[in-house]
Amino acid sequence: MKNVVLTLVEVRSELTKRLAKNYLITLDNLQPADIPKVVYTSFDGDLLSYSEIMKQLVLRRNLTPLNPESALGTYLVVNHYKGNKAEIIRDCIALLSRCDYFWVVSNLNITKPENLITRLPEGVVIEAMYWMKYINQKISVLNLNDSRRLTSIT
Repeated sequence: MKNVVLTLVEVRSELTKRLAKNYLITLDNLQPADIPKVVYTSFDGDLLSYSEIMKQLVLRRNLTPLNPESALGTYLVVNHYKGNKAEIIRDCIALLSRCDYFWVVSNLNITKPENLITRLPEGVVIEAMYWMKYINQKISVLNLNDSRRLTSIT
């Protein structure tokens, strides 16, 4: 990989040529507090067909959705690592560790902590364990059958 050195002045000069002035003003006024928090959505791979719905549910709460399937591409990751789950989980954890919230999205009615570890796939449980050990004890569970309700589990 080759490093390219650019200055902020050079980048801004190029953007001035490409973007309308009001966009640049908006960017200049953008503060860290204006950036939406990121939600890591963890789910059973059998629910992959619902991933767009999950993203919309996160966006409706003015948050930014992130999940490994969207960010990494399941097919690419599985083929790249030849099915080595430990390597795939490491990539998932790399994404998870940069998020503000951890949601387990399920079509099961999970309201008790023990249901989280007994009824979900090992990948989801490993992500939950990492989150609880290193980031936050609080996990939110979103039931796809009742998307208005977000349950907290500690």
